[in-house]
Amino acid sequence: MKHRIQSDYTQTKLMDVTRESAGWEYLTFRVIRLQPGERYVEATGGDEVALVPLQGAGTLSAGGQQWAVARESVFTQLPHVLYVPPGQEIRVEASSMFEFALGGAPASGQYPVRLFTPEEQRVEVRGGGPAVREV
Repeated sequence: MKHRIQSDYTQTKLMDVTRESAGWEYLTFRVIRLQPGERYVEATGGDEVALVPLQGAGTLSAGGQQWAVARESVFTQLPHVLYVPPGQEIRVEASSMFEFALGGAPASGQYPVRLFTPEEQRVEVRGGGPAVREV
């Protein structure tokens, strides 16, 4: 099965891949772009969700907590990653143009809301020769 996902750069929701649109059983994926001062709110429903800033700056809120995050680009910095369990609400407010990705999957909700910092992430070198990369 082949899927070609088209991005619409004229909209706030640049990409919206649902289980139904992709023919997937578990995963969802969205890319959102906000202009300064714009807000985005999403209920997680029965999914756990990871929010990953791609570029720009904004304030993230979930589970009664709030964090200011910023990222120059996906090529120059590791991201913060916000984990939000099922049954919560995610709120985002852009302080500059702010683009972020949201990935979701069904879960039982056994973990609390948590912001993972770039310093907590482990980077590994994989492959060799022209296929070497950091993951």
